[in-house]
Amino acid sequence: MSIIDSVYINIKPEDVNSFNNFKKKIVFGGESECWTWNASINKVHQRPMFWFNSSWTPAARASLYFKQGYLTKGMHVCHDPITCDNTLCINPLHLREDTPSANTRDLLTTGKHNNKRKTHCKRNHEFSEDNIYYNQGRRHCIACRREKKQEKRNG
Repeated sequence: MSIIDSVYINIKPEDVNSFNNFKKKIVFGGESECWTWNASINKVHQRPMFWFNSSWTPAARASLYFKQGYLTKGMHVCHDPITCDNTLCINPLHLREDTPSANTRDLLTTGKHNNKRKTHCKRNHEFSEDNIYYNQGRRHCIACRREKKQEKRNG
């Protein structure tokens, strides 16, 4: 039995053609290694994409769907940040379904969240340790808060 056959065991009959097209776009490694997506990449988010059910779908979602035979509504497909931090990997053994907040936590932990990469606020103040505060889990600029208070005082 091949690696593909041992991992993707829940292919629905109506999905066989899509699955055959899907697996042509993968550079397979061993069962525990990353499987690299070798096709369409979203230009904005740099994520692997696959044409599935008449729309572009993240390849990781398609991979987990082909493995499980379903995806839970409202859940995100996430890379396990300990096992794999490779955004081009679509090995379903490196993926899991999780809540949107858990996915955001993983992105923050690995430094891949868009806001984590920002070094300056919208008014171009540096996000340094002495110029930020957190409110409801979000990072804010102390200099901007100071300027806003000053503007209110000056009327």
